[in-house]
Amino acid sequence: MQIYTLWDKGLAQAPELIQRLNALWIALHDEGSVKVLNGEEMDALIAQAGVDPSNLTVQVRSDLVRLILLADGGGVWADATLLPSAPLGTWLTTKLGPVGFYAHSTPKSDRILDSWFLSAHPDNPLVAAWRDTLIDYFRTPRLSYKLAPKWDRLKREIRRALSPASFASDKVARNATYFPYHIVSYTLDNLCRTKPEIGEIWRRVPKDSGEPAMRLKAECNRTGGDLDDATLHKLIFAHPVHKLNWRTTEKYEKAVTVAERALL
Repeated sequence: MQIYTLWDKGLAQAPELIQRLNALWIALHDEGSVKVLNGEEMDALIAQAGVDPSNLTVQVRSDLVRLILLADGGGVWADATLLPSAPLGTWLTTKLGPVGFYAHSTPKSDRILDSWFLSAHPDNPLVAAWRDTLIDYFRTPRLSYKLAPKWDRLKREIRRALSPASFASDKVARNATYFPYHIVSYTLDNLCRTKPEIGEIWRRVPKDSGEPAMRLKAECNRTGGDLDDATLHKLIFAHPVHKLNWRTTEKYEKAVTVAERALL
């Protein structure tokens, strides 16, 4: 199964943490199965889909390209900040079994899933519909809500609290100048609400919270990374993937070293 990830400036220019995490993915699988896209490759795929990437944030471009890749050929999307602790073959096949799609659910009240790890079989109808809808949304030029006037940002927060899926509804999207940060999740949420066949697929996806994948990061942040090897080993092997943060690499140095000793 092809594993896709991304670093905008290319892996050679990525922080050491990202390069070490990529080495763990290769060690657990093989180099040929791990594809690290760069910004140029990402933007070319988005442009081929009919969307101008020039005014889009790297986060949204990344959301678009992961859906394009998985809808077309299947595989796995793993954010570059994910630390793996087990080969995909030891756990993912079962998760994909019910409907050929898998993602972690999220404990966040405004979103139905975390998009940092996605997997799908080729031509999965949920991923295809999700891709098509997000592409259609961004064929209309839009700007990040970070650039919106204060009043628009206030309205966004109210909508996010009351009806986040409505960001992607035809009625709201038709006249929207600005896009919210989590539009990729809101798009799927709206699809599940308006397309019964998509909602049924999502209902059958195993509902595993993404919270366990955040525990290693939380503990490293809480302690500044000063945890003993046994505690780190237990945290690392309690879940097959862990979401880290490339901006605070020093807090994860010891955890990554423990993972490397066990896996490389």
